[in-house]
Amino acid sequence: MTDVTPTARTSSDWQTEVLNELGAGGDGLAVLADRPTAPARPREPAAPRPAPRPPAAEVPPTPAVPAPRRPPPAYGTAQPPPSARRPDLTRPDGHPVAGAVPKPPPPPPPYGAPPAPGSDDALTGRPVHGDPMLRRVTRGIQRVVGASTTSETHDRTAAAGRLQQAVTTTRRIAVTSLRGGAGKTTIAVLTASALARHRPDRVLLIDADPEFGTMPLRLGVTSAPALPELAGRRFEWFDDVRPYLARTDAGLWILPGTGSGTATLDPGVFQTVTGALNRFFAIVVIDCGAGLTGELQRGVLANAHAHIHVTPGTADGAVSAGRALDWLNANGHQALAPRTVTVFATHAPHSRANLAPATALLRSHGIGVAHLPYDRHLASGGVLDLSLLAESTRQAAIEIGAEALTRARS
Repeated sequence: MTDVTPTARTSSDWQTEVLNELGAGGDGLAVLADRPTAPARPREPAAPRPAPRPPAAEVPPTPAVPAPRRPPPAYGTAQPPPSARRPDLTRPDGHPVAGAVPKPPPPPPPYGAPPAPGSDDALTGRPVHGDPMLRRVTRGIQRVVGASTTSETHDRTAAAGRLQQAVTTTRRIAVTSLRGGAGKTTIAVLTASALARHRPDRVLLIDADPEFGTMPLRLGVTSAPALPELAGRRFEWFDDVRPYLARTDAGLWILPGTGSGTATLDPGVFQTVTGALNRFFAIVVIDCGAGLTGELQRGVLANAHAHIHVTPGTADGAVSAGRALDWLNANGHQALAPRTVTVFATHAPHSRANLAPATALLRSHGIGVAHLPYDRHLASGGVLDLSLLAESTRQAAIEIGAEALTRARS
């Protein structure tokens, strides 16, 4: 047996065989075969792979537990001062900063409190009309189609005609109430305005409240001389009086009783000044202070030709009306009682007081009775604008003025 020694393969032979297997052949094979080859580097042994971990068991998610709520402080516990709380911060775009404490809303005004000046209607910023919108629209439609009844038209015309009754001398009408807040000043302004609007002669409204009456404020009069400033002056002509009076759009002349520097109104000064002014006016309406027992009120009632007594349109107001008439009869004013007009003023929008028995009782004794319905514009407590009064309020003012003037002429 012949020993055959295997021939050792070079790296070029090995590459040639690989290229032949891949089908390169030709010139490419010769070129690659002739290239010098770098000695092969020994291959580093691969690091052993770690054994795979067994799959972990799935753990259900833990439900979120809400934070416990802080119990409210016990009654009487001192609260932290405002400086210790977080401030109320707001970004320029109007959105609150995260974590800021919002400002609490302002407390609502007390029931019955008048709104702030200049904001009669908090929603629209406009003065409130006496009648709601629906009632005004309905009344306008009735006027267009002529649906108003003949009796209503006749009553309005008759009442307006009674306001134009001729007078030979000055007639003084006193307006009183047993207590403040009954609507006395409002009735005085409405009555005097109705008389001035329907009469060709002059009508004067005097504020006789000895302690800063609100009549000038309700009419928007802020810079008129007060009644004491006219004391000691002589007036030959009306042009001498004109600079001391204010005047409304309805043609009503106004004389405030007290000014910023006058605390009280002296009864003697009041009688002297009003006596000098009587001959310039056909009708003088005097808004007295609250009550009947004051010296000034007694002097006004003693010289009055007619009397308007204002009382709330409630059961208590009906009792007060009876007490006022009893006081007139017991204190030397028996002649003024039959020339009195009692006005029940309604201050609540849904009043359900039954005033029919009191009305019938007063009329049976010869007392005139009138009713002033609720008016949203009057309830606002601001400057009185006659153009914003409800239709029922205007008609009531005409009836009150006509009834008072009729009794003043008797």
